[in-house]
Amino acid sequence: MRKAWSLALAPLMTLAFLTIGSGSAKAFGSEVLGCSVDTASWRSHYCTGGGGQDPNATYVIHYSPRNLSGGYVFNWSLTMSNVGSAIPITERCGATTSYPCIASGCYAGPAYSTTCDVLVKQAVYARVYAAYLELSQAGQSSTLSVGATIHKLDLGGLDKNLD
Repeated sequence: MRKAWSLALAPLMTLAFLTIGSGSAKAFGSEVLGCSVDTASWRSHYCTGGGGQDPNATYVIHYSPRNLSGGYVFNWSLTMSNVGSAIPITERCGATTSYPCIASGCYAGPAYSTTCDVLVKQAVYARVYAAYLELSQAGQSSTLSVGATIHKLDLGGLDKNLD
């Protein structure tokens, strides 16, 4: 009788395993955060852009992680360097935009986003914008970071005394 029950339950257990599945394969620790400026190619660890002659030029820094495996909780934080200090970037772009601002994504928690776009404006000095992404998965967490340099405004030699 036990053998009959075992034979009867085996297909049902197999079906349940295939339907529900096992836990997703976890490769926590292989994730990398990268960025691109405007239409440039994605690069891990840092990216660059800017340096033109238009003082009103704006650029979009696109941050995104790669090598994700399974489900995560995302928590983004953004900063801009300004004379040795890091200023948080928290404002979303809108009708009365001040730069830098969050153009899209960058959501944390349950309504998370896997990408983060920051709109920045050309400046007389080079600026470094950093993104920090805390990833949490199955009780583990890790913080990834990447920097984006927007080169200074090219003043055609008039800026030699500003360096």
